[in-house]
This record gives sequence, C-alpha cells and structure tokens, in this order.
Amino acid sequence: MKKSKKVSARGAIRKSATKKGRKAAVSAISTSSPLGMLALHLREQWKKSGRDGLVFLAEDENRAERLGGIVHALDPSLDVLVFPRLNTLPFDGLEPSREIAGRRSSVLRRLARRKKPILLVSTAEAIMERLPLPASWSRISLSLKVQASYAEQDLEARMEELGYDLDEEAEYPGTALFHGKTFEIFPAGALGPYRIEHSGGAIRRIVAVDPVEHDVISDFKELIIDPMSERLALGGSRAQRATFADYCDRARWIADAKVPAHADSWLSTIEEAAGRRDSEREYLGRGDWKKLKKRMSVLPANAAFVATPDFSKVAASRKALRAFVADADRAGSRLLFVAAVEDDLRAMERMSGVRAERFVNWDEAAEARSREGALLADFDAGFVAPGKKPTLVVTASDVLGSRAHHPQPMAKAWTSAFDHPDIPERGAAVVHLQRGLALLNRLQTVDMGNGTNREMIRLEFAGDDAALVPPADLALIWPYAAEPGKLTLDKADGSTWWNRRGEAEQEIEAAAKQLAKHIAQRRRRRAPKLVAPGPAYERFVARFPYFTTVDQAKAIRDVLDDLAAGHPMDRVVCGDVGFGKTEVALRAAAAVALSGKQVAVAVPTTVLARQHCRDVSQTVRPARNRSGEFVAGCVGSGDKRYERKTPSRQTESRCWHTSSRLD
Repeated sequence: MKKSKKVSARGAIRKSATKKGRKAAVSAISTSSPLGMLALHLREQWKKSGRDGLVFLAEDENRAERLGGIVHALDPSLDVLVFPRLNTLPFDGLEPSREIAGRRSSVLRRLARRKKPILLVSTAEAIMERLPLPASWSRISLSLKVQASYAEQDLEARMEELGYDLDEEAEYPGTALFHGKTFEIFPAGALGPYRIEHSGGAIRRIVAVDPVEHDVISDFKELIIDPMSERLALGGSRAQRATFADYCDRARWIADAKVPAHADSWLSTIEEAAGRRDSEREYLGRGDWKKLKKRMSVLPANAAFVATPDFSKVAASRKALRAFVADADRAGSRLLFVAAVEDDLRAMERMSGVRAERFVNWDEAAEARSREGALLADFDAGFVAPGKKPTLVVTASDVLGSRAHHPQPMAKAWTSAFDHPDIPERGAAVVHLQRGLALLNRLQTVDMGNGTNREMIRLEFAGDDAALVPPADLALIWPYAAEPGKLTLDKADGSTWWNRRGEAEQEIEAAAKQLAKHIAQRRRRRAPKLVAPGPAYERFVARFPYFTTVDQAKAIRDVLDDLAAGHPMDRVVCGDVGFGKTEVALRAAAAVALSGKQVAVAVPTTVLARQHCRDVSQTVRPARNRSGEFVAGCVGSGDKRYERKTPSRQTESRCWHTSSRLD
C-alpha cells in the first residue's frame, strides 16, 4: 500500500469532496503519517481522555522531542511533557548528563503533582527505570515564592542537597550563583536561568532572564526547584520504588509501530548487563512490560493519506505552487502555510504570491474566516486536513526542501556557556599578554596594610622568579597549548617576552601577507559555477533519514555557496566523530555530480572507503546526474584483485557500482 498520494490542489479538493475522498482524508493514523497529522491525532485523543490524560511512546528520542514541540505549537496552552531517556547504558556505572537527569526529575515531579490531564511523549527505553514513589516529590522539591522568607545559608544548604553547583555562573542546568541582594539559578528542566531578588529577609521578585544578554523575559510569583537527579528522591537503595505507569495510572497509552521491538531489545540489553534480581530491582522486567503493553494501542506501520505536493522537487516550483494556490482559491478551500521559523513563512509567501494571516494555534487557524493562513510549527510534510472545508497544509519542507529550517527540539538556551575558553588549571602554562610565558601557581593572600588583605594571582617565571598580579589580570591571561616542561619561560619583568612577541608578530605579519597573496591568487582563478538542479538535489536530500542539525545546515549552505562562487573552494569542515560531517560531504558531492561533474571522496583507509560506498549505495540511491545515473565507488590501497600501476608507480584499487537509471 502506498503511504501517501501526491495530488494537485484540485485533486485533493475533489478527493475530500467525495465519500471516497473523505475516507482517505480521515484515514487511520500510522507511524508513517506526517508528524503534523500525528500531533493533531494525539491532541484529539488527549481531549477525549478527559481527566485521565494520554501517554505516547515514540520510536526514538528525536521523534519524541520533535513531536512534543509540534503538539505544543498547535496548542500552546496544553502542558506537553517530554520524558527523555538517560544517555547511559544499564549498569555501566556512568553518570548521565545533568541536563537530561534534571529534565527527567522535573517531569516526574510535574506528573506526581499534576492538577490537570497530562499529554506526555516518551520512548520505551526512557520509561524502563524504576523510580521514586510519586509521594516523595512533595518533600524534596523546593518552592520559592515572592514575599516568602529568605535565609541564604539555609537556601544554599538545601540547594546543595538537591545537587546544584553553587558559586557557578547560572549558564547551564544545575548551577547557581549568590551575590549581594540577588542570586541566579538554572533549575532542573528549565530552558534558561532565573534571577531571585531579595531584601529585608524576604524574596521580592522572581524573573526569567535571557542567558546571553541577561535581560528580563518575564515575572513569576513562584519558582519550583527540582533535584538534579531522580535518584536524590529515592530515599536509599532499599526504599520502595515505583514504575512509570504509577505516575500515569489511568492514562491512555499509544505507541509507534516499532516500540514493542525497541522495548524487547532494551530489555535484552538490561538482562545482559546484570542478573535478574539486580536488573528487576532497577528496571522493569518482561512481565512488567507485558502487563503495560496490554494497555497500549499500537499504531500501524503504514496507512494511506492525502498529501500535498512536494514543490521543491519539481522543475518550476514557483509556478507549480502558484497554480496550486489558484486551484485552492477557486475551490474555496483553506490554505495553511506551516514553518518552524518566520523567515521560512515569508519565503513561502514570496514564492506563492500569498499574504497569509498569522495564527497562534491550530484552533484559531481552523476557525478563521480567511482562506490563507500561516502557523509556526515544525511539520515535516504537508497533508489535507478534513473538515467542512478541507484545509490544505503546505509545509516549508514542501516548498523550500532542504533550505527549510528545523531548529533542534528542546533547544538549549545555555549552549553559549560552552563557548568560553577553558579555565587554566594550577600548574598549567599560560601567557600573560604583558609579561609573557609563565606557570599558573596559586592564589596568594597579601597583607595590604591598614588591616586589609587582598587575594593576588601568583605566576612563576624564568629563574624561579614570581610575580603577583591582581584578579583583574585574568582578562590578560590565556592558556598556552604546550606542556610546562617543554617551553622556555619568560622573565618576570617582561623583557624577554617583548623581544619574543616582536619576532612572533613579524612572522605573523609575513605569513598574513603571504596568505593574503595566496587568497587573492585563488580568487582570481576561475572555476565552474556548480549549482545542482533544484528538484534533482531535493530528491537526493529526501533520501536521508534525519533532518540536519542547525550547525550541519549552516555548513551545508556555506559549502554549496562555495561551489556556486565561480572560484576554487578553500574550506575545512570540522566536527567530532559522529557529528555528521559525512552528510555534509555527501550533499556537496551530490551537488557536483548533479551539475554534470565527477567527484572523488578521499578517506584514510580502504575499509572506510568500502563502508562509505556501501552506505551511500544503500541509503541514498538512486539519484540522478545529468546522464540519468548515480555512480558510487570506493578507491583504496591494498586490494590485489583490482591492483594496477599508475604513472607514479603507486598501487591503488578500484571497485565501482552504478545504480540503475531512474524513470
């Protein structure tokens, strides 16, 4: 069965107007349904659940996070909770990230003390741990209220018990800083820090602040501070424990098609890591899961639905989109543009020639009189929503293809905290910008006379000399990338440093001039402007199973701009293992191949070359170059079956694979 059928606006409207069309438009929801359709379905099921609430188990963490964000965008008044899995393996002895542990703790407290029906999204792996009893959260979480009494020492002791790092800038979860008449804290489960102002032994104001600019975002009357880990609420290793189902005892459960298989695999992982007695004390057993599964409605893997066209993959996308809009207007149907960011909505308006009214939620869009509307939500694909008049949902992915923005779900407002350079440790090599290379020794208290003391930073220089500099000089001290025993320290008075610095500046200036000359020469060199045909490139990109991250998307745009610039590219894409560099490279390779040129992808080993060849062939084929073929190959050294001599007498091996032509 086909998962969807792409139709024109007229075709979609005609299908919705007939009995058969209504049946297709109101077809069963499945795991393969667009996320927007699934989110609307979950919202309707939540409404029907009454006071019991709804739990949805997604196939994986990314899907759960994104789906939670979409449901919230459809109805911001709905308190959607996403319960993440720990980023550790069972019984591996490692500590999970504080951000994830804190989020779990906050969600559990909200579930235990909920006052209205819940809509929770999670995964099978996330709900397998045994948990604190729901009643335990009333005694462990800390509540701060405006006009309540304030005792700093008691508060500091309480927050340390909850796992918070004091005397740290509140730039990431689990940190707090007390200073003067205010203190700032980044609570567990929060998206940003809060500032608490106090005077006269009472709390006067509680505000959420921007983590970068520190501007006030909004005021609050109460702030709940949850522990940074659910384990802090357990009450000892022998304390009675609960299951996740105890927190959602009457809720209705729905699961993706592959959730039972994921759960079975995770249970096997747990059983392999420890004996049955230990594993069932810390995690659910198979009997527990079997009992829980009886309460679940598992979605089918596939079901038909009426989809709107993918305009990004047709030759004249603007013309096709405007024709679709005209058909919708003649039929009197509603048109709703959906994108994750406002810039994408404006781009869709420019391409369609439509000025769409902005709506803040789905109900407002559905009840509006205007035929063209727009909503901010990160839908993955368009569809026809049933109603008295069908709503044609067109997404940014349908119109802009890979250029559509997909912000990371549950985006971390605190990532800027990690942009700062590492603070040097005691004994590390540092550079004082006025004195030179030294070793960071320690803080030293100096008697300044008149009964006052002052802390100074002690730096050790050449000849066992030392210098004391004020803490303000930390702005002049930078870590130096060398082992202390392998460098020559400068004199404390800075005399040797200025000579060395002068020589280094001359070398830098000479290198800069040479580099500028080299860049100018490269800029003067011409190269073909490689711009892949839009529809063919979008068909290629659609083969990838995941959306790009924000950083991946920026790297891809920069590389494609380089290819289209008309001069040789000079760019290095850096990233840690598993961060998605290969996906950036494959998109660049596709852009070149689809422009009618050949591409060589160089990797360090033959094994890796063959791995890339296999993965590319299986994952993204077939795609079309100008000759109608997609060619993937791997080249490496050491394979005698394909050995040949090159003019330089080097040995290389080749194996090639060519996919079948596309229709």
